[in-house]
Amino acid sequence: MIIIALFGSYPATMVLSHTLPDQIASNGRAEVWADQQVGAAIELIQTEFEVRHWSDALPEWHPQNQLIAVPAFQDGLRETLALFADLRANTSRAGSTRNEDLSIAATLILNATGEGSEDQLSAAVQALRRFDGLIARSVLDNDATANLMRAEAALYADILSESVSDLRRSIQSDDHKIFNRARTDRYYRSVGKIYAVGTLLNAVQSHDIVQPGFRHAHEKARDALTRAFTPRPLIVSNPEPGDFSLGGNDMITLAYLMEDAIFALRELEAVLEENHLASATDIRDRS
Repeated sequence: MIIIALFGSYPATMVLSHTLPDQIASNGRAEVWADQQVGAAIELIQTEFEVRHWSDALPEWHPQNQLIAVPAFQDGLRETLALFADLRANTSRAGSTRNEDLSIAATLILNATGEGSEDQLSAAVQALRRFDGLIARSVLDNDATANLMRAEAALYADILSESVSDLRRSIQSDDHKIFNRARTDRYYRSVGKIYAVGTLLNAVQSHDIVQPGFRHAHEKARDALTRAFTPRPLIVSNPEPGDFSLGGNDMITLAYLMEDAIFALRELEAVLEENHLASATDIRDRS
């Protein structure tokens, strides 16, 4: 009975360790952070440590590494946060140089794979905390929130567009087997990116930016990302065109929902760009 229980506990642990968030994270502890988006990035990493643990840091025999969803989800999250930190290293005000803490964080997050990845992410969190502390003490100044949001919206749209291209390649491939590890990995890596983008976008509160049209465009992007994050298939389907499938084509569904989110992010970027150009013109006219 003990042996049977032991054999049965392993697959049960596999299933239990593959829980993803039910919804995109809200703003979290907004009052804690001087830079809301950097604070959201910190909380994203810490939540993975505390709730799911970091798959790459676990041994290969660990139950969490026997299925695909969580490791792929964390890869998508990691890639997105690395690109976010890299962007912000260039857009935070520091003359003509990149911010060192954000640059270090971007490199550490991007390379946080395999053994030692948890240590690299912990070091990245410390670098992000140092940056936020400097902002809080007014040692450093951020660019205007609207300018940061404009650059971030463009980045998020680019990140999701790349994922949609990957999904399209899978859809158009000749592989239509019921189960395919590479397909599932690509699907849940995209889900991880949606989650990271949505959480970072949620960190910006509508009252932080008062430009005309921002609140509506911001809400529209958030809603589109929420819809894209909703599907959670147990087996990711990509049936032959015309073949019967109970759940339809999961890859096509996700690509469609992500394209809606990309369109909304481009609209958000356009609203902020239009207001930026109008402000610049107004300043020139007055001078």
